[in-house]
Amino acid sequence: MVMFDDESWPVTTVRFGGLTTYSQAHAVIDRLERWLVRGDRFAIMVRLGAAFTARVEVPIWTLLLGWARTRGDALERSCAAIAWITIMPREPSLRLRFYTEAAAALRCPTDVFCSRGDARAWLELQLEGLPLLGYGRVNTTT
Repeated sequence: MVMFDDESWPVTTVRFGGLTTYSQAHAVIDRLERWLVRGDRFAIMVRLGAAFTARVEVPIWTLLLGWARTRGDALERSCAAIAWITIMPREPSLRLRFYTEAAAALRCPTDVFCSRGDARAWLELQLEGLPLLGYGRVNTTT
């Protein structure tokens, strides 16, 4: 299951409930396309749950990151930042690989958080145009 919330626009939320499926990946792409069409700057809080922790999901994240690479210019213009939120005290190696590949594919700042409050505060700073502290790196210690 994947759920979306854009009621707090420009801070949006994507929430995964378990392992990711192709239909969920296509739903994410569809929603991101809708957000890009709006033309406004936005930020994304991604609540990962158990998503991207199993080998079976590697082709699915390849699909998502492939889309991100093809839409890089639009993402760079419209997406202020993406905050990945984890509930795991220690990330599985596959999830760390996902973060690294996502940071390379997405042309907006990304960072990893354990707290929704910290993630939201960071996203709001990025929307305000303050220094992009997370750009090009993945912080796996927070």
